[in-house]
Amino acid sequence: MMEHESGFFVRFRQTRFAAVLDRIRRPRVLVPLYVVCMLVFGSIGILTTPIGSISDTWAHIYRIDAFLNGKLFAEPVGSLSLIYQVPGTSYGGPVDWDLVHLSTTADDLTSVVMVDTITTSTAEQAYVPFNGAAIYSPLSYLPYLLGLSLAKALGASALAQYYVMLFFGLVFFCAISAISLLILPRFRILAALFYVFPLSIMLISSITADGMTLAYIAFFSCLLYRCYVFRPTRPMLALLMFLGFLVAFSKLAYAPLLFAPLALFFIHRRLKGKAIVISGVFASTVLLLLWTSTTGSFATNPNVVSTAEIAARTSAILSNPLPLIQRVLYSIFTLQGYSATFDIRHVLVALFFYLCVLLAFILVTVQLVKKRFDKKQAIFWYACIVLVVLSVFLIFTALYLQYDIRETPGIIGVQPRRYFWPMALLMLFSIGESIYVLNPIKKPLDEAHD
Repeated sequence: MMEHESGFFVRFRQTRFAAVLDRIRRPRVLVPLYVVCMLVFGSIGILTTPIGSISDTWAHIYRIDAFLNGKLFAEPVGSLSLIYQVPGTSYGGPVDWDLVHLSTTADDLTSVVMVDTITTSTAEQAYVPFNGAAIYSPLSYLPYLLGLSLAKALGASALAQYYVMLFFGLVFFCAISAISLLILPRFRILAALFYVFPLSIMLISSITADGMTLAYIAFFSCLLYRCYVFRPTRPMLALLMFLGFLVAFSKLAYAPLLFAPLALFFIHRRLKGKAIVISGVFASTVLLLLWTSTTGSFATNPNVVSTAEIAARTSAILSNPLPLIQRVLYSIFTLQGYSATFDIRHVLVALFFYLCVLLAFILVTVQLVKKRFDKKQAIFWYACIVLVVLSVFLIFTALYLQYDIRETPGIIGVQPRRYFWPMALLMLFSIGESIYVLNPIKKPLDEAHD
């Protein structure tokens, strides 16, 4: 570590802007301010987003209602939707008729059941398909399940149930993100801005698994960073591993992040609670494999890639992964997104995320060479970067197996706004820490206000 402060930081702390930041970053000021902003902007996002405007919203709502109707695992159903039109390949469960009828008025009908194809129903429920959401567990929908249960108990209409779920999701996200701000040792303003950024608001303004995925990964990233700065206690490690479990269950592609707490062993050599981390990784991996072995086949899209083609592609990857790696690299370097055509919405987010990963790697390397990071710190951040890159690779692989058209160059189907954005916060912490070591104050302003 450097023994003196950079002149830039000395001059900066003497400015009025630095004085304002010092006041805002205090938890008793920042957290209430953040909660108000999040509730206001989140409510605006919810109320201005057309009902069912996201293509897979209704697959998730069907899945949530099927859970409440006692169906933990999807089963074959005869009904079809625009995205699942191949007879004999639909999986779903029982959904209340009032929600089915509301879904037919959605702004995007991609995942909405075609009512005239429903073959099994009762007076109260119809069996509808939700293949794309069948792999998700109840953990991905906790606030929505609570909201829908309450709305049903109160006899609310389907439209009211829809908005109750959304606002329960917003309050849940707001609560756990506020807690994550409180536990951060520094960079609270950065994290708060990340939470209220329009992309984050977009993810929690519709009923999908993406909003809770963002919540779990962000909280996990904040707690992991705190455990990096301060020696964690056993209860803190237990919470970290539970969050890692939620992250892995939110989306399978994020499962590599579950292994990030192992890198804390390099930071804190006499860490108490190593058994908690190791057992947490092992137990989460086993449970995840059991769940995906039961539900993984439901998430395919036979309209685009048949089951036989998926098996052929999987076999080809196992025998020679190089072509897949080439396709992934092509997609990354060309900023390919949801389709082969140019889409500025996806391109900008992909570019930002890739630059964050690259900058994090460069800065960690520079600080290691200049000995501002010791080897233990560098190993921790390198591990985080590698696990994020591995998650990116798994996202591309999953889409190649189940969505991508063979003739398309690269791999299409990637939605950086949904898939990459949740992991950006961890990379921002890496960048921030690499800059922070240039100004090694013994008692940082953020920590002084804890």
